[in-house]
Amino acid sequence: LSGVFFPFMGPYVSLERQNIASQIAGAVADDELDDRGESPVYASSINLFVYIKNSINRCCALTTGQVFFNLYKEYRDALTAYSKALMAKMPQPYVSSTAMLSNQLSGNAAPAAANPKTANYRVPAGEEVTVCNVINTCEYAVDTIEPLEELIKDKIDETYEETVDLMDSQDEFNDVTTVAIRILISGLESRLEPFFKELTSTNWSAFSEVGEESQYAQSICGVIEPYFTSCSKVLPNLYYRNVCDKFARGFVSAFMAAVSKGKRYSDVSTQQLLLDSYMMKSLLLSLPTLAGGVAPNMYVRDVTKDMGNIELLLKLVGTPVEMLVEVFRQQKPDGTLKDLSQIMTMKGMKRPQQTELLEAFGGKG
Repeated sequence: LSGVFFPFMGPYVSLERQNIASQIAGAVADDELDDRGESPVYASSINLFVYIKNSINRCCALTTGQVFFNLYKEYRDALTAYSKALMAKMPQPYVSSTAMLSNQLSGNAAPAAANPKTANYRVPAGEEVTVCNVINTCEYAVDTIEPLEELIKDKIDETYEETVDLMDSQDEFNDVTTVAIRILISGLESRLEPFFKELTSTNWSAFSEVGEESQYAQSICGVIEPYFTSCSKVLPNLYYRNVCDKFARGFVSAFMAAVSKGKRYSDVSTQQLLLDSYMMKSLLLSLPTLAGGVAPNMYVRDVTKDMGNIELLLKLVGTPVEMLVEVFRQQKPDGTLKDLSQIMTMKGMKRPQQTELLEAFGGKG
């Protein structure tokens, strides 16, 4: 007889929707963590899944048909809303002043929305831990969604079983994780920008002796190490090493770009920069070990190789002019005229002198 009431159970579905929406609405401001698992997650995520499972039991005591299918769609929408709530916990993309000026000159009222997966971010002090907690919570959600889908399929009428699919919900949480990793890396890179500017603005031609590591290098290491230490205490190894890999690649590229911008390096200043680069290479190699264990062989190989390219560049720039072509051929057998020209520009060599060496190398300036 209870079946005659099913067409009138719209208010019941609405009540469940409201209750779930109320939970999600408070999730953005609620920073309570549940640390009973391997990694801390936001308690709101556990509460949400517990509520959904209890809701399933309540509904299935009455029906496993159309009403339950309607509720399944509410659960799916709730997971989407919760993934957005997690995204809202993290720093939002920022638009550089250059981009804003360009936008104003083009007559646009507002800049186009940046792709969150490639945008630039600033992470306030300590907020990297929040981003790590979001990553952990997304992992918990992805792991919990699959058994939730199976539970719904087991209980729902066969008529609806094939239409139950929460893969898109898993993808939404995976997308949040991708953005979170981008935020961690970009946020740290933005903190290092002033020190790379210090490197490029230094008058390296004035160096007369090699001292301890440069202040810019000490500052860079002083920012990177505590940042990664904080992340290593919260993130699972898989995600932590992913962050290490991506950051190391970007850092080496940025360091190479900054060094390459310099002109009129003295022989002494290249020795100073080599000392700085050794310090930073050592730090990069140590990052994976902050989470315990040893650095993966592939990571060590890649960092050593990439930083080695910077070290080779500096050694060539520091090579006396009369030996440059010979040493260049030996140390960089696949080097091109362009490569040699860059090294001579960094040395501050005058154009006639460059032309002479380029001809000796086997080409015209």
